[in-house]
Amino acid sequence: MGFKDKKREREYKNAWARRDRKLHPEKYRKARLAYAEKHRENNKRYRDKLKRENPEEYARRNTAVSKRYRNKSKKNRGRVRVINKKAHIRFRRNHQEECRKKSREYNRRSKKRAIQAENKRKRMEWLIKGDVTRQQLIDLFELHNDSCHYCGKRIRKPNFSPLYLVGFDHKTPMSRRGRHTIKNIVPSCINCNSSKNNKTYSEYMKWIKNVRDPALSTISGPERG
Repeated sequence: MGFKDKKREREYKNAWARRDRKLHPEKYRKARLAYAEKHRENNKRYRDKLKRENPEEYARRNTAVSKRYRNKSKKNRGRVRVINKKAHIRFRRNHQEECRKKSREYNRRSKKRAIQAENKRKRMEWLIKGDVTRQQLIDLFELHNDSCHYCGKRIRKPNFSPLYLVGFDHKTPMSRRGRHTIKNIVPSCINCNSSKNNKTYSEYMKWIKNVRDPALSTISGPERG
């Protein structure tokens, strides 16, 4: 079928191509990807040349492409949402056991994170209610000669913040109804602080004497008695 009018012929070919794309979208998608892969280097050289020689035109084209994609995504947003929802329902129906397992794992992690956040909040409230000052921590650290109260090892100088007790330990921890006061705090290295856990002072000293190195139980400190 021939056309005398070239404009009509072009319109007819474009309409036929649009109809064919709707009927065979996968074929056109593969062809488009194959063409892009085949001419990747040429396209890159052309873009670099355009960006170097005519940056205004390069910026204008980028803006036009971005705007076209934004309008297209906005136009298809509702349709894509419906397609994704159907695909999600179909996946859950075909992988029920896997989805239940992931759901249980997510709920377990969420519960664990919630418990951790609640414990952190309670500890911060407990620290704020205390009467410890920065100067008291500095004096206590100097009184112990910059050493751990439990094992006698040297401790790196902490920041002496009453709310972030790095390098210090509570004799009676919060979980055992201890108070955040200077009388309940001693300098402690990270190893002793970790091994003490939620033990009281007397329980930890007994643990050092019976379980840990017995030589540590002979170390004397300014507040040990």
